Amino acid sequence: LFPPIETPLIDGDLAFRQHSGGHTPGPNWPTFITFASRYLNAQPMRSPTAQSSAPTEQTSHEIALTFDDLPVHGPLPDSLTREDIASSIIHALKSADAPPIYGFVNAMWLRSDPSTAQVLRLWRDAGFPLGSHTLTHMDPNTNSLEAFEQNILDDEPTLEKYMHGQDWHWLRFPYLHEGETPEKHRAIMDFLKQHNYRVAQITLSFGDYNYNEPYARCLAKNDQQAIAQLKQSYLDGANEQLTR
Repeated sequence: LFPPIETPLIDGDLAFRQHSGGHTPGPNWPTFITFASRYLNAQPMRSPTAQSSAPTEQTSHEIALTFDDLPVHGPLPDSLTREDIASSIIHALKSADAPPIYGFVNAMWLRSDPSTAQVLRLWRDAGFPLGSHTLTHMDPNTNSLEAFEQNILDDEPTLEKYMHGQDWHWLRFPYLHEGETPEKHRAIMDFLKQHNYRVAQITLSFGDYNYNEPYARCLAKNDQQAIAQLKQSYLDGANEQLTR
């Protein structure tokens, strides 16, 4: 069986990626260049007695950060507000001199709790852009094509409001699902093209959502030792993904 369309397989000795759209290799080139860089940047093999005074070339990599599920994700610790969390994230990114970073919005939360709009205001005031994560984080694999397309359209008024004329036509697929059949996937991609959307892909995920509930529990108990362990566990996992 083939993997889902646009899923890169580059961990082995052979690389594979099937893109959506017409007959052109163009969309696959970034994936294949990443795969080939392991060999292009590798040090040449030498005999055990060979010596070289040439310095070892260091290869740099760029990581594009994005944040899903704005303005709300996970339980809210009693001692914090949604604005506190957003401000903390923005401060950390600014302190690291991060460039503008997309946040992907599920606007349904603004209907159930209008106060969470402050998270989007803080994000935009920081100079960070917004994109769509659908209105209700709808899974395209378990809902009809028509319902999924309407869910995207229903998210647009919020993006238009907060982006003030700037481009917000990026979509992050909920659950990274892109349609459970080839026909449905093609129909979704046609819809996105007609509405000028581009797909925001993921190559690395640090599983941060797994830490929300444990962190809230530990903070409620003021268990600083457990919080420190959670932080170290998260950083270790992120470093492992980056290294791989």
